[in-house]
Amino acid sequence: MTAISEIPHTNHKNMLWLELTNFCNLKCEHCYNSSSAEEDLQPSIVLDGYFKILNDARIMNFRYVQFIGGEPFFYPYIKQLVDCAKEREFEFVEIFSNLTAIPSWIFEDKYRGINLATSFYSDDSGVHDKICARMGSFDRTVASIRKVCAAGLSLRAGFIEMEHNKGHYDRVKRFLSGFGVSHVGFDRARRFGRANTKSVASMDQLCGKCSNGNLCIDVNGDVSACIMSKPWKFGNVRHDSLDTIFNSPCRRSFADRLDASASECYPYSCEPYRGNCDPCTPSRCLPTCAPSCHPECYPAERKRW
Repeated sequence: MTAISEIPHTNHKNMLWLELTNFCNLKCEHCYNSSSAEEDLQPSIVLDGYFKILNDARIMNFRYVQFIGGEPFFYPYIKQLVDCAKEREFEFVEIFSNLTAIPSWIFEDKYRGINLATSFYSDDSGVHDKICARMGSFDRTVASIRKVCAAGLSLRAGFIEMEHNKGHYDRVKRFLSGFGVSHVGFDRARRFGRANTKSVASMDQLCGKCSNGNLCIDVNGDVSACIMSKPWKFGNVRHDSLDTIFNSPCRRSFADRLDASASECYPYSCEPYRGNCDPCTPSRCLPTCAPSCHPECYPAERKRW
């Protein structure tokens, strides 16, 4: 039996994703989470459970948290969770929304330090609406982007390339810059959720960095290394503590498997707070990447954090 190696990055805490709901008013064709209006609005985790997760994560020295979904603004207690994250003094708090609807409270002065992120697929409303599978989504998202930028709130966007919008990235970047969005990331559609045309998910669709001190907790409490790596979950917060799961042999096993499947270069960074990457290819960032991110390349023997 081969012993699982002790690796330094198991002690390094970075990013925590909380998926608050799988309910979404859109049904984007590439959605990694297969979110839609047919999904339940409420997660299996109760509000006090989320408070405990945030508290435990901060005690463990996680510094960054992103609330995502589904559409997180439909989750009825998101404001309370944002307040909790602020009280626990996370260094970076972000809400990833499709911005087809945005609550008035986000414009209050006390929330000016909260970061917003969205996905945007084309400056052509027909193309954007087709990808989102919802007529009018383009107009609603653009209206919110205008409002957010006019209020001076922090907003970044992510462009996901697929068949319908191939070659639209530069157009989208120019279009959004006209409203004041200066940071637009790029990524291709990854074969998870509705974008997966195969019966089994493959690790070759991962960026290769999701074991670097990051965790994702889905609506059922299942824990994985990031929002894209949910097929390889290694615990559940309803059964074990976050600290136990983070330091578990199952998590180390996932990191080793990811290393074993790694290719030579990882041109994507999925950590929203990172802004100083070593460029090795044209700038590409996931929607969850830092606004000023550039690619990071890793040789086959990857850097350890």
